[in-house]
Amino acid sequence: MITRLEITEQLVDLDATKDQVKDSPKPETDQPISRQYEATLLDHYGLQHYWTVSPATPAGVPHFPYAGPIAPVSGTPSPDDVAGSRLDEENYHLQSSKDLTSYSVYANDEKAGSISDILFDSTTWQVRFIEIESDGIMERDRYVLPVQVFKDFDPLESSAHVPVALQVIEDAPKSETLTDDDERELNAYYGIK
Repeated sequence: MITRLEITEQLVDLDATKDQVKDSPKPETDQPISRQYEATLLDHYGLQHYWTVSPATPAGVPHFPYAGPIAPVSGTPSPDDVAGSRLDEENYHLQSSKDLTSYSVYANDEKAGSISDILFDSTTWQVRFIEIESDGIMERDRYVLPVQVFKDFDPLESSAHVPVALQVIEDAPKSETLTDDDERELNAYYGIK
């Protein structure tokens, strides 16, 4: 669908006609995007539903043939959540990156800070790293973690969990600009191939 993305020029080329875009299903402006709306939109453009594609590449990273968000929730809702209508799985509302930046981050159930930024590959649109701000809890102000380190994102509690000790995060290599070498070093540090 997206054939070219030039972030610095703020340019996006689409493989769609003007009429296709004009006639596409419109979202409700006062509601988050629902899974039902997403399915209708993808059907309009003849695209596969990304949540039905094979779950992971050998590296354990979800692979989608089309750019698209990944629903930031793992597992299924508890019976209490379903009974209380806090989360309707059939009409799951996706979380935006703006929403995620307010999530608290817990390292082995100990607060590490909160998500301050989401870093993605501008070629594939794949989320690569998540930056957390330590809120004065740790020595440095900001830490960058590979997205694969995160165990789950809980939209009901606005929290994210990593199964590592707070000290592991604190001892992670520091990177100011996140070069390819920094990316490799961080991935190796966290045991990601």
